[in-house]
Amino acid sequence: MNSDDKLRFAAVLDILHTESAKSEMISTSEIIKRLCERGIPAERRAVKRDLDLISDRMAVGLKERRVGRDNCYYLKNNTVFTDTELGILIDMVHASNSLDERSSEKLIDKIATLGGHQRAKTLKNRMIEFNNSKHSNPDMTKNREALDNAIRKNHAVSFSYFRLDENAQRAEMGVYYTDVVVMVYEEENYYLVAYDLEDGYTKKHFRIDRMYGVEELDREISFTALSDRLSAAEYTGRVFKMFGGDEYDVTLLFGERCLNAVFDKFGEKVRPRKTEDGDYILRVTAAQSPTFFAWVFQFGKDMKILEPLSVKEAYLAQIRDAYGVM
Repeated sequence: MNSDDKLRFAAVLDILHTESAKSEMISTSEIIKRLCERGIPAERRAVKRDLDLISDRMAVGLKERRVGRDNCYYLKNNTVFTDTELGILIDMVHASNSLDERSSEKLIDKIATLGGHQRAKTLKNRMIEFNNSKHSNPDMTKNREALDNAIRKNHAVSFSYFRLDENAQRAEMGVYYTDVVVMVYEEENYYLVAYDLEDGYTKKHFRIDRMYGVEELDREISFTALSDRLSAAEYTGRVFKMFGGDEYDVTLLFGERCLNAVFDKFGEKVRPRKTEDGDYILRVTAAQSPTFFAWVFQFGKDMKILEPLSVKEAYLAQIRDAYGVM
């Protein structure tokens, strides 16, 4: 096989990969047309030899069907993903608040083409509505890449940080120098857990979509930060799952409509006990924290804190404070 034959063979294989599917077979005539568009001259006999070679020697599952006067082809093993699997990946990108619109569209295009160009248009035009608001920071993908590299190398990072003012505009909060512990994905946002090198080595968490100018520093993180990675799950549980203060064994009483929310928050391994009245009782590890109280409050009369008394009284005090009741 000379160099021209090799070029044509590679092009035929690429055309089959990108432009064929079971529902969108491609004919020999169309393959020759695509080759000409790429500036590769091809005779029908030469293309047929290439197709026979692909069928006989390559484990790509080339399928052939006679349609009219022409043979049509598609690769059975064109992708390791089914349409449904690719659709789920695309839906996850659509639903993610962390990426801005432009970054989302670029990533969706890449995912869709994993199924070949013929299926890409169908995959991108799925009739699903997403009730979410995208963040506006275009640096999110670059931030993730820089932080991934730093974590892999156990290096510290610096970054500029901002919050949003009343007009949803950036309000600069300065440059931070940190020893990185771990990244956390929680409630549709990515966070960085890190030690602030210029604030008494305090452990903090930062929204990654509120960063820009992330730079890997030429210094390794401390042993403390490195050790914290071993207990990262415990820390993220306390901070991001309502456990931000002193922990207590809290007994909750709640109605059936709260069951799914309880499993979502505390995991499917917990086992609420059903009462004679049809309600449920569950003891969980939680904190005397505003975040936990706000979670309980959303269920109104359908959820109550039974004990301990100190947590119950703190919950009632927060409700009084919110309504300005003495």
